[in-house]
Amino acid sequence: MRKLIAIVVWIPLQIAFIPLAIVGVVITTYKQLVVSKRLGVSATGIEVIQGRWTMHWFGIRRDEPTARLAGALPNATKAGLWLVLFPLWVAQKLSGTTFLYPRVPVEGNARRHPRARGTREYRRGGHLRVPHDRVCVQGR
Repeated sequence: MRKLIAIVVWIPLQIAFIPLAIVGVVITTYKQLVVSKRLGVSATGIEVIQGRWTMHWFGIRRDEPTARLAGALPNATKAGLWLVLFPLWVAQKLSGTTFLYPRVPVEGNARRHPRARGTREYRRGGHLRVPHDRVCVQGR
């Protein structure tokens, strides 16, 4: 029942917020890619901060230091994230559950990606054999 409430709240809010969400995506992408490149820092590194900030504001994980840090970093934007995530946040607050993002994994319900393989599949004759399409040579 909670997920149904969340969906009923989220759909009209998401439709109404599409223009603002697009602005939020543009702002977030600009800050994450362009500003990070200008500063010479990792653009993917800021994703960790944004994920923790999102968990903090959705009540999944209390993390005040990360919330403050996200506001202080020049390549992070809380405003852009709020524009994108606001409909989900409202739906979560009114229904008491998250249903799309962010999701809390259920213990024991982890699945491997269908293309993920263990090294055991490549061991033959005591040697590790890695197919040529799985080798990454750095610097080339």
